[in-house]
Amino acid sequence: MLQSLYRPILREALIITWKHKYLWFFGLFVVFLGNGGEYEIFFHALSQSGKGAQFPFLSTLWNGNVFSLYFLKNFFQNFFSDPFSSIVSLIIVLLFFIAIVFLIWLSVTSQGALIYCVNQIDGVKKLRIGQGIEKARQHFRDIFFVNVIYYVLLFLFLTIIGLPIYALVLGRGITAGIFLLYFVNFLIFLPLAIIVSFITKYAVISIVIEKQDAWGALERGWKLFLRYWLPSLEMSIILFFVNLFLSLLVIIALIFIAIPFVIFGIIATVSVGSNIPLLFLMTLGALVLLFILIFVGMFALTFQYTVWTLFFRRISQDGIVSKLIRFVARA
Repeated sequence: MLQSLYRPILREALIITWKHKYLWFFGLFVVFLGNGGEYEIFFHALSQSGKGAQFPFLSTLWNGNVFSLYFLKNFFQNFFSDPFSSIVSLIIVLLFFIAIVFLIWLSVTSQGALIYCVNQIDGVKKLRIGQGIEKARQHFRDIFFVNVIYYVLLFLFLTIIGLPIYALVLGRGITAGIFLLYFVNFLIFLPLAIIVSFITKYAVISIVIEKQDAWGALERGWKLFLRYWLPSLEMSIILFFVNLFLSLLVIIALIFIAIPFVIFGIIATVSVGSNIPLLFLMTLGALVLLFILIFVGMFALTFQYTVWTLFFRRISQDGIVSKLIRFVARA
């Protein structure tokens, strides 16, 4: 008899995520890696050319001219006219880059720690945050290397998909050739980007759970994807609808939460005759909404990683059959 595959995993992941809220700490920092799932890759490919699509944080830095020759030129010019201010600016920039390096380290470490803790949880046992960080730190180099490969390839594929858009920006206009090129690139490189996403996802989990090195984990991820590509795709689609449903609930909740702040702000403004109460309540409401979004994001990302970790453990065993095949078998 064919057993259910997805519902037990989703149910267990929900229980683990809600019961062990200390995992949310890791989810808070994993978000900086931009791991939003295969559907995020799809929407990036549709919406933009790929530049900064998967690296919004680094893209902001680039647009801010931090890495540009213009910044260096101005720095050296100002150094001779105002050395003290230039040295202070240099110290601030160095501190800024140290903070970026630390954030990258914390994000990659949190990714490994989250997977490790989920794998160790048996429904009763509670791990300390420090234990997860210590175990993830041992695999930092391999996890970081796999993430670098993932983002380099993803950036390359999304950029190739967006090449026709660059042609439009250059003012060549929409032609049949440009449209055909975009369509062909989309059909070829979008699936490649999604495949790379699955492989690296499994590779990172393999590094933490099975103690593989980077290359061995990538090979492991490739083999698992080849064997279970259909269940992997089905699970990704299920998570897409779960996230869509959660997003709708959050939007509705935020609207109902925001309404009282607006109403009381207007009443207070009319009563006092000043805009200060309205500005205060609007600011307070914005902070409340921000905190809600942060906690929901932590929960959602922790839930996703928990699902994929449990799914990895399940497909590492034999006898896994996709939902589509089970449906056809019953028909």
